[in-house]
Parts: sequence; structure tokens; C-alpha cells
Amino acid sequence: KRSGSKADNRVLYPRTLLAMARLVRPETGRAVLLTQDKTSMFKSLSQVSKYWKLQRNFQCNIGGLTGLIFLFNRTAEIRRDGDDVSRRERKRANDAAFKSAKNGKTTSAGDEAPAIDVDKDKVA
Repeated sequence: KRSGSKADNRVLYPRTLLAMARLVRPETGRAVLLTQDKTSMFKSLSQVSKYWKLQRNFQCNIGGLTGLIFLFNRTAEIRRDGDDVSRRERKRANDAAFKSAKNGKTTSAGDEAPAIDVDKDKVA
């Protein structure tokens, strides 16, 4: 069963990559992400290019659906806690994603799970 929406992913992907940038070692860190919503991921790259460089992407088959695997390398840029979006913006996005998931809203192929809480106090 698929859940979430492309609109949720446009918020989720950059925030997740920013939160991961805070946890992953600069210069040597890596991240591998799998998604069907490749458009939202490519749009997110401009927001996180300070911290992540897309090394390569691979196309794959996920039960008959086309997915993309993204391999990111961490840049040398230091990630500071104050660089993140405001707490109010995070809460608004998480509330909308939760409401969408609670209502059992399912969407077309290419959509991912609802947003997760990337609050710095809960991630680390």
C-alpha cells in the first residue's frame, strides 16, 4: 500500500537530507536513497547542494514500478543546527503529512511515505 504525496515529498526530501547532513561525517559520509518520486528528489538537490553532491543514480525495478536509487557524497561544508528550517515550518509539514496518512489517503505510483519528524532533539 502506498501512502503520502508528491507535495509531502517536496518537503520531506530536502529536510531529511538536511537532517542527515547534520549526522553524517563531512567529506567522507555517504547516503543512499530509494524513491519512485524522482522529480521531487531532483528538485530537492538545489536546496541541499551545499551539503550533498549527487555522485550517481541508478534505475531499478520495484515490483514492476520504476524506482531510482540516489547515491550522495557528503561535502566538506559543516552543518550547523541553526541552518535548518524553523520549528514552526517543520510542525506544519508534519501535521499535514500525519493528517493525510490518518485519513488513509493513498496516491498514485511515485509517491512515498508521509514526512517524518526531523527535529534535532529527536534525531540525534
